[in-house]
Amino acid sequence: METLGEVKCYGDLHAIMRARVASLQVTREGLDEIVGLQDGYTAKLLTPTPMRRLGAATMADFLEAIGVKLLAVVDDEAVERHASKIARYRAEKVHQPEPAISAEVERLVRERIHNDRVKVGRRGGKKRTAAMTPEERSELARAGAHARWEQLSPKKRRGAIARLNAARRRKQHRPRKRVSA
Repeated sequence: METLGEVKCYGDLHAIMRARVASLQVTREGLDEIVGLQDGYTAKLLTPTPMRRLGAATMADFLEAIGVKLLAVVDDEAVERHASKIARYRAEKVHQPEPAISAEVERLVRERIHNDRVKVGRRGGKKRTAAMTPEERSELARAGAHARWEQLSPKKRRGAIARLNAARRRKQHRPRKRVSA
């Protein structure tokens, strides 16, 4: 494992990232694509005076893409410099973190909260539509249908339109029942 440098602040990390990307000889656009960032974001991260910084959401992916990981080690010099302050503020009783709840319990709690919010939302929606005129309800339905169609990819949209047209053709060619008098 090759050591690239010591990081004590974001500026140190920035310098190491710039050097690493230069050694890889990869373009900024290529890194945007590899990491999944918007176009031009890597260039803003790696300018000599950065316009953007790595955040919690992008740091792991970016560092992995350039083959870098951070290791935390004890800085003995810093411990010595701050030993008297640490002793002064040392807690009588060490705080023990609360035991983590299981993933299953957390999932159930989230599901319950979601279901409660959905119920409240439905009540509000029913009251809102009851207060609307038929024209307002029609306009709202039209806007909702448009929004749903816009969410589909072009390929899925073409498939849905083809299925609708096929259903319409079947309906048109269906023989009508005659009612005898």
